[in-house]
Amino acid sequence: MVKLKEYGQAIEAAKKANTPKTWKEVCMACVAAQEYKLASAAAMNIIIHPDELEGLIRHYESLGVTNEMISVLETGAGLERAHVGIFTELAILYAKYRPEKLMEHCKTYVSKLNTSKLLRACQKFMLWKEAVYLYSHYNEFDQAINIMIEHSPTAFNHETYLQLIVKVSNNDLYYKSINFYLEEQPLLVNELLKTLANKIDLVKCTNVLRRLNIVQLVEPFLKIVQQTNTKEVNEALNELYLQTENYEELRESIEHFGNFDSYNLAKATENHELL
Repeated sequence: MVKLKEYGQAIEAAKKANTPKTWKEVCMACVAAQEYKLASAAAMNIIIHPDELEGLIRHYESLGVTNEMISVLETGAGLERAHVGIFTELAILYAKYRPEKLMEHCKTYVSKLNTSKLLRACQKFMLWKEAVYLYSHYNEFDQAINIMIEHSPTAFNHETYLQLIVKVSNNDLYYKSINFYLEEQPLLVNELLKTLANKIDLVKCTNVLRRLNIVQLVEPFLKIVQQTNTKEVNEALNELYLQTENYEELRESIEHFGNFDSYNLAKATENHELL
């Protein structure tokens, strides 16, 4: 029937034979003849076999008819015998040819994907937002944060970052994140610091902020954590109030938070032009 170009009858005959080998031959003949509707009917009986799926995709790709292959897998995703391979290979085809559809596909079928295989495709085709989503969904929070830092123009999302940073296992990422925000998102750094307030070493963090001379930028954060009455925090704020001649805040600070070097502050106020 195939040799006679009677493709419809070939499909009927293949139904009786009903073996993957027969379906593959009929499917490939239909694709070559551009009988894509009949090819799709044959392909439905092939893609349900995981071992046959990648070979079929390669054949479609070699003939440059990837849209037809995508349509086959989109239909196949609704089959009763649909398996992980169908959802994963469809995602990889989206990554290659229709990246705008990948995120929605991941969100819809995330539990039916071979994540490690799809992540390799995301990295190959530089689809960093999708990679962040997959890593975060499978609790690889450190990887997700690193991708957002390394590929921030496309991967960074402030709300997502704050949700993930508190879940990382490597504490060094807290301080790496602070540097990242100071370099790329300085107006949002207070929100990051507030999120990390219970995770970071306040002494170490404050010393870094003072060394970078950005205490005024992070004043909202320091005022929140001043409730801990940490010496370094108190002194950083007191110095700031002295520099900005904010005597009311300075008075309130030294009255309520007494853990600071009072001698040094006394000398600084004594020598100030506004004694």
